[in-house]
Amino acid sequence: MKIFSFWPRKWFRFNIRGDNRGTTLVEVMIALLIIALVILGGGMFFFYGRLNIVRESHRRAALLVASQRLEALKAADYKNIAHNPLSYQLYYITHSSDWDLKSSETKETVTVDNLSDAQMLTEAQYIDDDGMNDSYDYLKITIVVEWSDPAPNRVSLTSLVGPP
Repeated sequence: MKIFSFWPRKWFRFNIRGDNRGTTLVEVMIALLIIALVILGGGMFFFYGRLNIVRESHRRAALLVASQRLEALKAADYKNIAHNPLSYQLYYITHSSDWDLKSSETKETVTVDNLSDAQMLTEAQYIDDDGMNDSYDYLKITIVVEWSDPAPNRVSLTSLVGPP
Protein backbone atom coordinates (compact mmCIF):
# COMPACT_ATOMS: atom_id res chain seq x y z
CA MET A 1 0.00 0.00 0.00
CA LYS A 2 1.39 3.34 -1.00
CA ILE A 3 0.94 6.25 1.38
CA PHE A 4 1.11 8.97 -1.26
CA SER A 5 -0.71 7.13 -4.02
CA PHE A 6 -3.04 10.05 -4.66
CA TRP A 7 -0.18 12.37 -5.77
CA PRO A 8 1.03 12.18 -9.33
CA ARG A 9 4.34 10.35 -9.78
CA LYS A 10 5.95 13.27 -11.63
CA TRP A 11 5.83 15.43 -8.47
CA PHE A 12 8.55 13.27 -6.90
CA ARG A 13 10.99 13.78 -9.72
CA PHE A 14 13.49 16.51 -8.90
CA ASN A 15 15.75 16.14 -11.90
CA ILE A 16 16.37 19.75 -12.90
CA ARG A 17 18.80 19.00 -15.72
CA GLY A 18 16.56 16.68 -17.61
CA ASP A 19 18.41 13.70 -19.07
CA ASN A 20 21.96 14.93 -18.28
CA ARG A 21 23.44 12.66 -15.60
CA GLY A 22 26.92 14.19 -14.91
CA THR A 23 28.08 16.95 -12.55
CA THR A 24 29.28 20.24 -13.90
CA LEU A 25 32.58 21.92 -13.16
CA VAL A 26 30.78 24.69 -11.22
CA GLU A 27 29.18 22.16 -8.87
CA VAL A 28 32.53 20.46 -8.25
CA MET A 29 34.22 23.81 -7.52
CA ILE A 30 31.48 24.84 -5.08
CA ALA A 31 31.72 21.48 -3.30
CA LEU A 32 35.52 21.83 -3.02
CA LEU A 33 35.14 25.38 -1.68
CA ILE A 34 32.70 24.21 1.01
CA ILE A 35 34.98 21.32 2.00
CA ALA A 36 38.01 23.65 2.14
CA LEU A 37 36.13 26.11 4.38
CA VAL A 38 35.08 23.34 6.76
CA ILE A 39 38.63 21.97 6.98
CA LEU A 40 40.12 25.45 7.45
CA GLY A 41 37.60 26.30 10.18
CA GLY A 42 38.29 23.05 12.00
CA GLY A 43 42.04 23.59 11.77
CA MET A 44 41.78 27.12 13.15
CA PHE A 45 39.56 25.86 15.98
CA PHE A 46 42.18 23.33 17.06
CA PHE A 47 45.08 25.77 16.57
CA TYR A 48 43.58 28.49 18.76
CA GLY A 49 42.35 25.90 21.26
CA ARG A 50 45.90 24.60 21.67
CA LEU A 51 47.23 28.17 21.94
CA ASN A 52 44.79 28.92 24.77
CA ILE A 53 45.69 25.68 26.56
CA VAL A 54 49.40 26.58 26.51
CA ARG A 55 48.73 30.15 27.68
CA GLU A 56 46.56 28.96 30.57
CA SER A 57 49.22 26.40 31.52
CA HIS A 58 51.78 29.20 31.81
CA ARG A 59 49.27 31.33 33.70
CA ARG A 60 48.60 28.55 36.20
CA ALA A 61 52.34 28.01 36.72
CA ALA A 62 52.85 31.77 37.24
CA LEU A 63 50.08 31.82 39.84
CA LEU A 64 51.80 28.94 41.60
CA VAL A 65 55.12 30.86 41.68
CA ALA A 66 53.36 33.98 43.02
CA SER A 67 51.49 31.89 45.59
CA GLN A 68 54.74 30.34 46.83
CA ARG A 69 56.24 33.81 47.33
CA LEU A 70 53.11 35.02 49.11
CA GLU A 71 53.12 32.02 51.45
CA ALA A 72 56.82 32.58 52.20
CA LEU A 73 56.10 36.22 53.07
CA LYS A 74 53.20 35.23 55.32
CA ALA A 75 55.40 32.69 57.10
CA ALA A 76 58.24 35.21 57.55
CA ASP A 77 58.67 37.23 60.71
CA TYR A 78 56.70 40.48 60.39
CA LYS A 79 59.65 42.67 61.42
CA ASN A 80 61.73 41.19 58.55
CA ILE A 81 59.25 42.32 55.89
CA ALA A 82 58.10 45.57 57.52
CA HIS A 83 59.92 48.69 56.36
CA ASN A 84 61.61 50.94 58.94
CA PRO A 85 60.99 53.81 59.45
CA LEU A 86 57.29 53.23 58.97
CA SER A 87 55.78 55.17 56.08
CA TYR A 88 52.93 54.78 53.63
CA GLN A 89 55.28 54.78 50.64
CA LEU A 90 55.31 51.75 48.39
CA TYR A 91 58.42 49.59 48.74
CA TYR A 92 59.68 46.39 47.14
CA ILE A 93 60.74 43.10 48.69
CA THR A 94 63.30 40.73 47.17
CA HIS A 95 64.62 37.48 48.54
CA SER A 96 68.17 36.23 48.25
CA SER A 97 69.44 34.72 51.48
CA ASP A 98 67.26 37.07 53.53
CA TRP A 99 64.42 39.49 52.80
CA ASP A 100 65.74 42.71 51.22
CA LEU A 101 63.58 45.83 51.37
CA LYS A 102 64.17 48.38 48.61
CA SER A 103 62.60 51.68 47.69
CA SER A 104 63.17 51.29 43.94
CA GLU A 105 61.40 48.79 41.71
CA THR A 106 63.38 45.56 41.66
CA LYS A 107 62.29 42.60 39.58
CA GLU A 108 63.54 39.08 40.11
CA THR A 109 63.94 36.56 37.30
CA VAL A 110 61.99 33.37 37.93
CA THR A 111 61.17 30.25 35.94
CA VAL A 112 57.52 29.81 35.02
CA ASP A 113 56.64 26.43 33.54
CA ASN A 114 59.42 26.09 30.94
CA LEU A 115 59.94 29.83 30.45
CA SER A 116 63.08 31.10 32.16
CA ASP A 117 62.65 34.82 31.41
CA ALA A 118 59.68 35.56 33.68
CA GLN A 119 59.95 38.57 36.00
CA MET A 120 58.50 38.71 39.51
CA LEU A 121 57.88 41.94 41.42
CA THR A 122 56.87 41.99 45.10
CA GLU A 123 55.34 45.26 46.32
CA ALA A 124 54.40 46.14 49.88
CA GLN A 125 52.66 49.14 51.37
CA TYR A 126 51.32 49.99 54.81
CA ILE A 127 47.57 50.46 55.03
CA ASP A 128 45.91 52.63 57.65
CA ASP A 129 42.51 51.09 58.23
CA ASP A 130 41.21 53.16 61.13
CA GLY A 131 42.12 56.59 59.73
CA MET A 132 44.53 57.51 62.51
CA ASN A 133 47.93 58.41 61.08
CA ASP A 134 49.85 57.25 64.13
CA SER A 135 49.15 53.55 63.59
CA TYR A 136 50.02 51.19 60.78
CA ASP A 137 47.35 48.55 60.72
CA TYR A 138 48.63 46.04 58.17
CA LEU A 139 50.70 45.50 55.03
CA LYS A 140 49.20 45.13 51.59
CA ILE A 141 51.49 42.79 49.64
CA THR A 142 51.14 42.38 45.87
CA ILE A 143 53.12 39.88 43.84
CA VAL A 144 53.18 40.41 40.07
CA VAL A 145 54.59 37.82 37.66
CA GLU A 146 55.13 38.86 34.03
CA TRP A 147 56.29 36.76 31.07
CA SER A 148 56.05 36.81 27.30
CA ASP A 149 55.33 33.89 24.98
CA PRO A 150 55.39 35.91 22.58
CA ALA A 151 52.57 38.19 23.78
CA PRO A 152 53.10 39.82 27.19
CA ASN A 153 51.17 38.15 30.02
CA ARG A 154 50.76 39.08 33.66
CA VAL A 155 49.22 37.67 36.83
CA SER A 156 49.09 39.22 40.28
CA LEU A 157 48.15 38.14 43.78
CA THR A 158 47.37 40.53 46.62
CA SER A 159 47.09 39.77 50.31
CA LEU A 160 46.94 41.66 53.58
CA VAL A 161 49.42 40.76 56.33
CA GLY A 162 48.94 42.07 59.84
CA PRO A 163 51.42 42.44 62.68
CA PRO A 164 51.44 39.76 65.38
